Amino acid sequence: MNKRTRFILCFFLCFYCTSIFAQTEDDNVIITNMEDVFTFRLNDNNEPFIEEKSSAAYECTRISEKVVLAKFYDNSSEIESVRVKGLKGVKPEYSMYQEEGLFYNDTKICTLNLPFTLKNRNAEVSFKKIFHDPHYFSGAYLSEPQFVKSKTVKLVVPYWMDIDIYEKNFGTNVKKEVITDEKEKTHTYIYHIENQKAEKQEPYSPGFSYIYPHLIIVSKTATTGKSRQSIFDNLGSLYQWNHGATLQDNSDSTIIRNKLQEIVKDYSTPESKIKAIYAWVQDNIRYIANEYGIMGFKPDDAQNVLQKKYGDCKGMANLLKSLLVTAGFDARLVWIATNQIDFDFSVPLPTSNHMICALKWNNKLYFLDPTIKYMPLGQYSQSIQGRKAMIEDGDNYLIENTPTISPAQNTDSLSCEYTVTSGALSGKAVNSFYGESKQLTLLQIHATEKDKQANVIRQFLEKGKVQDKATDILLSGTESQSDCLSISYQVERKSAIQAFQNELYIDPDAIKDYAEITIDTTKRENDYLFPFKDRTVRQFTIQIPQGYKVTGLPSGQTFKNSNLLFTVSYTQKDNKIIYRKEITLFDPWIKKSHFKEWNDQISAIRKVYMEQITLKKI
Repeated sequence: MNKRTRFILCFFLCFYCTSIFAQTEDDNVIITNMEDVFTFRLNDNNEPFIEEKSSAAYECTRISEKVVLAKFYDNSSEIESVRVKGLKGVKPEYSMYQEEGLFYNDTKICTLNLPFTLKNRNAEVSFKKIFHDPHYFSGAYLSEPQFVKSKTVKLVVPYWMDIDIYEKNFGTNVKKEVITDEKEKTHTYIYHIENQKAEKQEPYSPGFSYIYPHLIIVSKTATTGKSRQSIFDNLGSLYQWNHGATLQDNSDSTIIRNKLQEIVKDYSTPESKIKAIYAWVQDNIRYIANEYGIMGFKPDDAQNVLQKKYGDCKGMANLLKSLLVTAGFDARLVWIATNQIDFDFSVPLPTSNHMICALKWNNKLYFLDPTIKYMPLGQYSQSIQGRKAMIEDGDNYLIENTPTISPAQNTDSLSCEYTVTSGALSGKAVNSFYGESKQLTLLQIHATEKDKQANVIRQFLEKGKVQDKATDILLSGTESQSDCLSISYQVERKSAIQAFQNELYIDPDAIKDYAEITIDTTKRENDYLFPFKDRTVRQFTIQIPQGYKVTGLPSGQTFKNSNLLFTVSYTQKDNKIIYRKEITLFDPWIKKSHFKEWNDQISAIRKVYMEQITLKKI
């Protein structure tokens, strides 16, 4: 999932803090005071539940504005009451939650539209919410979409309830207190935050769980009388919770076997069958995120996914596993948290936001993510690289790390053989894409209507330069399991040459990779995260035209910072000039403390791109 949705599923969702902040000019409607109280109680069946009481005071400080507040709930929770003071005619609206890519889910939403029509207008909003099952209660949040002057979060925990609390992204504006009440037999954990900046969604940012201050709350056990209920007291209980949902699978083996025979009928070796099965699911099942059934933990039956031709990650992983197992391979379901959330199974909570498939084959463990189209066997997207994964193993489980792949997996390589013809660089070019570079390129192509794809590819190759032309374009390797997407074409680059008197000035590089990726340090609040690490290679060979000699050849240069390595070289060999550039983004996460270093290197790269090769007529 790419968008933040508070309280959806049962994983904590993200918040940020650095030291103490002041209200900014962008903060119009603010929270002057807020309190969230979470109390563990017992129902009539002696089962634990959590009562949440929330109250907040809002103030419009400058201009009129409509504020939309949202509270999420589901089949395991309910909103018992909502009250608004200070604004007339405001009533809560209840509906099923809908978001692009989200279907048939049990997530519901209560919304309030608060019309602040005048400066200094105030409103008070209170909610009461019940979590009927502590399995689905996993966090308390200290930041808000609005600037917060003061907020208190309280956890009232009776002696019979055993929990763990993990404090994340706390700054110096958070204070903590613990009060023990012997009479009521409770521990109350109090967290108070002041002058907390508003949450901000920025492009290319880490997930909110890396940024904003929040509490991770693990309900471990509840002991009432002689009864002791285990909730999430260790990873074993977490696995039993996860695995229990998969045991409800009712996949039809006959339907799966018939589809398998159709998929592998033209393949004879184990490897070719594995690749064919993997590619079939990637190519024929549309991925749609789904929050459904036990808060989104139960995989859809394999034959249902086959019939519908779409599924969420759980349904697609279950279908892939079923096909592989039917074909005689050792395939298993895997729970994993993508790099969007800060989770590594050090805490026994069902916060894994993704399900994939593991394959034990040929003395090696492979991780297969069928939701990632065009990714071949043995290659991995950045989102699951280097992550801890929980793998089903009957009544037990395995915890393994997914592989971390070098930037070379995602190479984007362009090679050209140029001659100088009629005032242009002309010749044959081959652009090769691997890994996630291949995947991204094919996604962009196939997101375009078929009758417009050829034109889009041509414009991509011409880089928006109207003087340049790309013709005779041929694509190969467009299959999901191909290692490389290759685009070969004829190119004419009139924009690359300027003639003055008896000299030619040649710009060898039309692409100028990374030249425009500077970070606005005056506005950017969060770290900058590229989608994936990669390696960019450009090698252009220019035939020196007869009757000319080289009088200006720039020097090679190398730059390196905490994230990027840039090298460029110019070489004359016989009657050819070879320009080679290689850029390696070895760490896609740019820390805010490294923004100046990054921008300085981009400025240096831009200066390199301004240099030209000079040829003079003899």
